[in-house]
Amino acid sequence: MLGGPMHDIRICVQLDHTRFCALEEEARHRGVKLESIVESFIHGLIRELDRDEMEGTDHPIIPS
Repeated sequence: MLGGPMHDIRICVQLDHTRFCALEEEARHRGVKLESIVESFIHGLIRELDRDEMEGTDHPIIPS
């Protein structure tokens, strides 16, 4: 993971009704806000990207 200062960013996520309801139910089940569920998912994706980069298994997008 990269070091240095941390920065907050605002993200807008559009979800279809079915996925929104599923995440809302999961948040209710866990006793947390829906935003916390989405934030955890994003952090997981970032950890995966960092791991892939460190392992050299990341596949950068190359413009055609």
